Amino acid sequence: MALFTAIARPQSSSVVVWSGVTDMRLTYEEREDLQKTFRKVTGGTPAQEPEEYERRTPIKYIEKLSVPLLIIHSRKDENVSINHAYLLQREMEKYENPCEAKIYNDFSHHLNDLDRKKVLQEACDWMKKWEENKRKDAL
Repeated sequence: MALFTAIARPQSSSVVVWSGVTDMRLTYEEREDLQKTFRKVTGGTPAQEPEEYERRTPIKYIEKLSVPLLIIHSRKDENVSINHAYLLQREMEKYENPCEAKIYNDFSHHLNDLDRKKVLQEACDWMKKWEENKRKDAL
């Protein structure tokens, strides 16, 4: 949702994707526990309804993203694989959009309070940097 919002709102200063799904086909393949729900929502499998999966895949629209991106993900995330972060980072590099990735080794999808606070502070600091840059450019 963050990517779709930032694409729709180019006046944003930056965007953070934290353990985010970037490719619905990949999620369908990786998450057997969600396949029934995906088929119900989209009308079928990725092979049967490719347009429905593509429409819901933010990485397909990444060339329209015009703001800096911070990717936060963990290699041990069991809900959204690290492959989503790697795909997004590669796609950002194709379009030469500003992108930084903070990849953690030991977190799962859900962080404890202390770790969440630490990562959130890092994300806020990163966003403030881009907001300050945007303000300086406007002067």
